[in-house]
Amino acid sequence: MAKQTVTTLDYDAIAAGIGDLKVVGGGSARVVVGGTTLAYIKKTRLAVRLAHVQRLPKKVGTAVPEANGTWANVAVKDTAAARVLLEFVAQRAAQQLVEGKEAE
Repeated sequence: MAKQTVTTLDYDAIAAGIGDLKVVGGGSARVVVGGTTLAYIKKTRLAVRLAHVQRLPKKVGTAVPEANGTWANVAVKDTAAARVLLEFVAQRAAQQLVEGKEAE
């Protein structure tokens, strides 16, 4: 069996232009947009709000819900894939914010 290598994600490149990067510790960080955490970046995956990835395209990844029902983990193969996922999540979050304001 071939040895698998784990590529550590470039947190700064993932968050650039989307939100503020806050280092949490233990090898993880979070992306904050408007005072709300959009995603937690871990070594090889992103934890994002389940509501933002319920209709996640297969080419972006597969969301695995956490037991708390609020967050979902999405494994990513590299920084570029993580960036695509975060852009998708940011777009969905903005869309849900607009829909919430229109309902008022």
